[in-house]
Amino acid sequence: PLALNVGLYPKLPYDPLKDFEAISRVATQPNLLAAHPKVPVKTVEELIRHAKANPGKITYASNGNGSPQHLAAEQLKRMAGIDLLHVPYKGAAPTAAALLAGEVSIAFNVILLPLPHVQAGKLTGLAVASSRRSPLAPDIPTLAELGYPIDIDTWYGLVAPAGTPKEIISKLNAETVRILDLPDLRDRTRSQGIELGSSTPEQFSAFLKADIAKWTQVIREFSITID
Repeated sequence: PLALNVGLYPKLPYDPLKDFEAISRVATQPNLLAAHPKVPVKTVEELIRHAKANPGKITYASNGNGSPQHLAAEQLKRMAGIDLLHVPYKGAAPTAAALLAGEVSIAFNVILLPLPHVQAGKLTGLAVASSRRSPLAPDIPTLAELGYPIDIDTWYGLVAPAGTPKEIISKLNAETVRILDLPDLRDRTRSQGIELGSSTPEQFSAFLKADIAKWTQVIREFSITID
């Protein structure tokens, strides 16, 4: 949300670049595009053909208006030239339940929620919206591989209030790096589809600036606001 809020909320009461000091990135979690079996598709290419043959009849769930999953689907619509109907839900769990129940045709969601159902044959895994394939689902291609460079990795990071002394930021960063390198922690989070990875404060600050610019542009292109 930190990277999206600038574009979504014109009256945002804080500036994520000026009001916080970056400490470190912590982790990323990929999102999976999955389809309900009622939709006769097994691949993204088949989904696009089906959507073009049935304009406006394919529904997609998102985790809410302005969520990364909403933006990913809108990007796919534009890139593929298809018409999909948006059905927003209030969070990842309701989105997952709606797709499993067949209330909607397709949905992007954090990989941990749909993947067990894909593996059980209750959903169809189409693509990962990430820059690389997920170790949890190495046979599922990325959208980028298929010609649709959509990356909505859910990322986590640590920030402190603006003005926090640099020596404190350095100590917090060092401790974060130490903790993220613990093998047991890495194993536990990897089993949940979460990849741990630290950064320097400078790297995280640059990443945050670029991510805010990227998503603010996308949000403005689609005229999405919450306020």
